[in-house]
Order: sequence, then structure tokens, then C-alpha cells
Amino acid sequence: MEFPVLGIGWMEMVVIAAVGLLVVGPEKLPEVVRGVAKVYHGLRRAFTEAQSTVKTEMALLERELNQSVEPEKTGPPRQSPTDRRKDAADEGDPTRPPV
Repeated sequence: MEFPVLGIGWMEMVVIAAVGLLVVGPEKLPEVVRGVAKVYHGLRRAFTEAQSTVKTEMALLERELNQSVEPEKTGPPRQSPTDRRKDAADEGDPTRPPV
């Protein structure tokens, strides 16, 4: 069993709990664990909120950029060589041999 959020296994958790029990003592250990959990959840919430804000702002900037950039109008659309040959044949191009 692993704790995916922390990236550690159950043996590491047992070692951390044993060290915490020795350092803090059995009376204060639950209180310390609650405090650490509150700090962890607060940091995680702040990170998620910051990430959401950045994504929202990037989407708004991208939308504004896409709306402000218009295609450059330099003339009629370009034709492919095949289309040009068809147009020339339709117009009766004198340089083209009769079919």
C-alpha cells in the first residue's frame, strides 16, 4: 500500500509515526499530526487556486490574441496550378492546343 499524495510506502509511514511518537510523545502526537495536515491542505488549496487562476488568465489572453489577429488581406486567394490551367482552358487560351 502506497500513499500516492506523499509518494511513500507504508513502511516509511510506520517509521515516520515511530519517530514522531518518540520526539513529540503520545499526548501531543495527534495534535501535531492535525497541525501538519492543516498546513498541508492549506498549501495544496493555495496551489490549486493559483494554478486555476493562471489557466483562466492564459485562456483569456489567448482568446483576446485570437480575436485581435485578423488574416492579412493582400489580394485574391491564390490558385493552384491545376486551377489556373482549367481557367486558361475555359477562357480559350491561344497558347494551348485545341483538344
